[in-house]
Amino acid sequence: MSTWYATFKKLTLINVVVACLWTLIMVLPIQPFPTILRIIVGGGPGTWLILGYILYLVVGFAGHLGFSYLYYLIEKVEYRKVNGLLAGLNIITMYIGITGASFMLAIAGILGGYASTILHSSSEEVRLILEPFVNPIRILSIVAIIGVLLGIAALYLSKRT
Repeated sequence: MSTWYATFKKLTLINVVVACLWTLIMVLPIQPFPTILRIIVGGGPGTWLILGYILYLVVGFAGHLGFSYLYYLIEKVEYRKVNGLLAGLNIITMYIGITGASFMLAIAGILGGYASTILHSSSEEVRLILEPFVNPIRILSIVAIIGVLLGIAALYLSKRT
């Protein structure tokens, strides 16, 4: 019997460690890290940074944990075999989409927020910094959504063992 729940559980634990490191980087009082808090406080592009952080915490952690639990229920409680191809595609696309979109939001937020808050660049200069990130973030978000839909399909197409 497969153990997709265990795979998702391990990935959830990895997300927790990365989230802790990400939080630590944002609050460390050692240069250059205090600049990140000034960027967030500055608003505007800094909100992209905080959105990426929250996305990673909520969707990355809770999403993977949720699928771990659902796969556990299917495999261990209902004695059904999860569709392995769909579950594998679920974990790959969801992880790539969530992680990629989260970190791209954060990088865009840091770069745009630095230009806005620290360098006092014009809004047009900041927009030119953020603009190249929009489509990749959009594509990675769609990849994550496809991953979630593949996970739901894997659950519904499970077979009795």
